[in-house]
Amino acid sequence: TPNASDNDDLFFSKWLGPNNTANTFFSELHNNTSINASGEADGEVNRESPLLTFADFSGAGLSIANNQYFQFRTILESNDDSALCSGSPCLPKMKTISLGSTNYFGGVVEINNTVGHPYSTQIKSVTLDEVGGVNCSFNYQVSNNNGITWYYNNAGTWTVATLSSHVTSSADLIANIPTFHSQVGTGLFKFKLLMQSLDTTTDCNLNSLIINF
Repeated sequence: TPNASDNDDLFFSKWLGPNNTANTFFSELHNNTSINASGEADGEVNRESPLLTFADFSGAGLSIANNQYFQFRTILESNDDSALCSGSPCLPKMKTISLGSTNYFGGVVEINNTVGHPYSTQIKSVTLDEVGGVNCSFNYQVSNNNGITWYYNNAGTWTVATLSSHVTSSADLIANIPTFHSQVGTGLFKFKLLMQSLDTTTDCNLNSLIINF
């Protein structure tokens, strides 16, 4: 169920702790040799710095589904009532946090420029800086009316895209963009990129798309 009682959580996330509910939370106190079925530390205290994975809590019922996004929140507490930190209590801080994965989202990611670029003459060429190589798929649609209507190139003819399969490859975009203004018209140019990591281990990116007049 959504976390509708938390007014600070604008997206009403389903927060999960060690026992797969929002009533518990992860902490350095879990740095033991085992985790029991209630999601609490068990066994002996480890002498090394905490290194915990979600799999360590599977016996307590924790289940994290694969998804495109990851959201977390941190609860900081202090019992310090002194004034030793610039005249105020010494409170905990989180200076940095880093998240990483060896896998990337395997579905199609859709990206488009937010503001249409006005043009009244021929777009002579486009320059693409795509990163990822053969393990990435880059396909495009383009618009002359600020994204109201999208077009793809069908064997040399710019055609209205009505299906998800109606896309233009990078090579076809480069080859056929010079005829876009004469076949479709001028106006506000927008592009839509449909990008996919085919092996889910390659980080695919479009660094830039430059239109040349």
